[in-house]
Amino acid sequence: MRAAPLQQFLAFRGPTGNKIGSWCGRSTPASAIFRSRDAGITHFSHNGLRTSNAPRDEQFWTKLLNARVSDWIGDAPLLRVTPSTNTLALFPSPHPGVQHINHQVEDLTT
Repeated sequence: MRAAPLQQFLAFRGPTGNKIGSWCGRSTPASAIFRSRDAGITHFSHNGLRTSNAPRDEQFWTKLLNARVSDWIGDAPLLRVTPSTNTLALFPSPHPGVQHINHQVEDLTT
């Protein structure tokens, strides 16, 4: 089975030191992914990143990468890079890293 080529890739380190990578194009064919069970995930929602300085990191994402603040959870800005959904949340922390990864899932009542 042959993997589809990676079309585009972007990698950088944010001001807090988080390593960010983003790609476009499937690098593994869907048929090659074997799951033990279906988790009901419908789509990716957003990443929560830890930030040692939320205002500085917000400026980085909005000024350099054209993200827009769409909401707040306390001191944590929620940012979007597409018109319709939040992509990133910046949570205050003394060190870099991932705070959470959010996926949307199917309705449990169906």
